[in-house]
Parts: sequence; C-alpha cells; structure tokens
Amino acid sequence: MPNKPRSLILVPNRELAMQVHHGALKPFQYEIPLKFFSLYSGQSHRIETDKLNEGIDVLVSTYERFKYRREGEKVFLSNVCSLVIDEFDTFLDSGHEDEIRKIIEQYLGSAEKQGVKKQIVFSTATMTS
Repeated sequence: MPNKPRSLILVPNRELAMQVHHGALKPFQYEIPLKFFSLYSGQSHRIETDKLNEGIDVLVSTYERFKYRREGEKVFLSNVCSLVIDEFDTFLDSGHEDEIRKIIEQYLGSAEKQGVKKQIVFSTATMTS
C-alpha cells in the first residue's frame, strides 16, 4: 500500500540503516516477496518519494528522515504491524525520548482504533547497570 509500510525499523543513524537493510534484510529479498527500502539522509528525495509511492513492506529509517517524511505526509503508521526500535538506548541518550514516545503512542493508538494486535521490539547492543 503506498506510503504505508507493514513493518518499520527505526535506527539512530545512516550507517546502521544501511547495515540493517543491506546486511540483515537484503539476503531475504529473493526468498520472501516483500519490498524493502531504507530512508536516510544523503539520498535523492525523488527516489524516496517514488519508492514510498510504489509501496514498501519493510521500511528501515533513521529517526530524523522518518520524522521529515511523516511531517510531509509521505509515511503513515496506520498499516504498520511491527515496530522495531533498534539501539533504543542511543535514542534515549540523544534526547529523543519524547519523540519516540509519541511515535509509540500513535502506533498503539492506531492499533486500538483498528482493533488489531501490533508488535513492538526494542533492541540495544549495550546494557548498563
């Protein structure tokens, strides 16, 4: 569905977006009939818009690029069934707690309205005590 991915993976930076897309997801693109795409700074806006309009199943995005595209009404959460927030501690450490909280609230709010179950995964590479 255009501009409405089924899964969203939020990452803190461009390098991680590329690593997740090309390293973790790309091997599956030939096995699974899903469309994958990454949003991060430095890409052509036209390519991004075209890909989003074609429809993406799994979207990997930096927070900043996701925010930019949401504000421009180019990406919507209503179809997302799985939300992954990778390097969650990095988002918190960089002062994005309120923004991430809003995304989660909107995501869960759409689930409540639709009466469907949704999934959230938080990951981190480091643990502090």
